[in-house]
Amino acid sequence: MERIQVNVRITAEIAEALDERRMEMRKTFGKIPSRSELIRIAIEEFLKEK
Repeated sequence: MERIQVNVRITAEIAEALDERRMEMRKTFGKIPSRSELIRIAIEEFLKEK
């Protein structure tokens, strides 16, 4: 699958919330997902709501 890179800037508060969620998702993934992985998952879930 070809991927296109998108540059996104977030606040320190959002980054902290992402990092907390990454730690929680370690149980599901078996590893700590990257911020990029987590953001991709969030976008995919958002787009499913259409």
